Amino acid sequence: MRSLRRPTVALGRAVAISALGISLVACAPRRQVDVGWAPTPTAIAAQGLEWLGVHKGDVVAELGCGDGRVAVVAAQLGADGLCVELDPLLAAKARAAVAQAGVADHVRVIEGDIFQTDFSRANVVFFFLLPSVNDRLLPLFRRQLKPGTRLLSREFQFREWPAEQTLSLPGFTFYAWTLPPRAVAADHP
Repeated sequence: MRSLRRPTVALGRAVAISALGISLVACAPRRQVDVGWAPTPTAIAAQGLEWLGVHKGDVVAELGCGDGRVAVVAAQLGADGLCVELDPLLAAKARAAVAQAGVADHVRVIEGDIFQTDFSRANVVFFFLLPSVNDRLLPLFRRQLKPGTRLLSREFQFREWPAEQTLSLPGFTFYAWTLPPRAVAADHP
């Protein structure tokens, strides 16, 4: 008797379909997450965004958004938000949090890789990533974002570009930069 393989096997975004020993693979496996998720408490996120001066008319990109709470806070401050999250379960949590907060008209959640996502509309970018990931993002920021875009990192700086401002809160630190004009950007790491 002939044995049948499992009917469907998910490989990230790829799906293998088997029936009677015939297999098709639709696309490559999903990229691995570089950083685990550690949520920024909502009140701390609010303090960081208020300190940076986030207001109506801003577009805040939250990279590696987890459950989207920073983008939700930004929307509550009047800004529009863009959440980018690689993990499908966390992206689903972010969509649910955005809907529950009633800010779905102001926050878009993208399940995807921050290195493959266009967030060029943002004039504020929030990230809580490791220094090595921050350093990999810096050239992307310079290519995608306009001069004057404000960058806000929780806990970690760029290795070669010291923060312009620092906000220390009990148990939390925020670092801020403003992207310089492109001619000057060449002088920064």
